[in-house]
Amino acid sequence: MPCFSRTSSRSLSSAARRPVGQGATLWNNKGLRQVVLREALPKLLQEQVGLETIIRNVPASYLRAIFGSYLASRFVYKHGISPSQFAFFEFMTPYFAKAAEEQV
Repeated sequence: MPCFSRTSSRSLSSAARRPVGQGATLWNNKGLRQVVLREALPKLLQEQVGLETIIRNVPASYLRAIFGSYLASRFVYKHGISPSQFAFFEFMTPYFAKAAEEQV
């Protein structure tokens, strides 16, 4: 694996496991999870079967992989492989805002 791939993979894997709030991971935030999966999964598939059906029928490990790779790829394309300490927070803020809006 090229050095770039190893470095970005390690950085993003550790970022996805970092605690948010009281020890919860990003994945455990249901609102955030739905916002990200809604963006990551093909729109036509969602129109045909619905997001909830996809979530119910696709193995959790696959959904976690989609969730993580979607966020990771967008983060790296936006901030590169050597982001500032606050780049991930800045990157995630709009996702948390969307999740909060949907819970109201």
